[in-house]
Amino acid sequence: MKIITLLLLTKLLFAFDEITIANAIKEISKREQIDSRILYTITKIESNFKPLSICMTTSKTNALEFQNIQNINIKIIASPYKYNKNKWIVSFYPKNLGYAKALAKAFKDQNFSFDVGLAQINTKNFKTEEIDYIFDPKYNLLKSSKILKSCQKIKKDIKNTIECYNYGIKKRNSYPYYNKFKTNYMKDFG
Repeated sequence: MKIITLLLLTKLLFAFDEITIANAIKEISKREQIDSRILYTITKIESNFKPLSICMTTSKTNALEFQNIQNINIKIIASPYKYNKNKWIVSFYPKNLGYAKALAKAFKDQNFSFDVGLAQINTKNFKTEEIDYIFDPKYNLLKSSKILKSCQKIKKDIKNTIECYNYGIKKRNSYPYYNKFKTNYMKDFG
């Protein structure tokens, strides 16, 4: 009976997280007048709905060095970057908010470029003082919405706006992020 109660409690805790994220997407999309399906798709692509995730692109040497760090409080995964053979992606999954903030502060203090939270906001888009808030789903999605809106002002069309969200305002000849976005969007929303 205790195992069943524990499983039900665990399921309720996860459901609460899913509900919190779903409500944050709904609230921010309404407030910022951005289609909730766009925020949902970006969140799914960027963090797979993991609000404490931290990711960075780095060299293979650094990636493997990070992966070899033994830390029971932070899961670390390193993998080759699909679009650039010289780069690797390192993903950090802290067990709680305190570890996420501490890791983000340490990386920021060392001038690493990294992405955080549900919508994977890059360090160039937030200040050190915002680390206390950046993992909050609503705050993170609000920052994401601001980035999307600034991209939309510059790029105008949805294809370039979505690509700009990931790549920045530089001109790009291919659209890997938009294609990934479109595939996920169509899969989830037809």
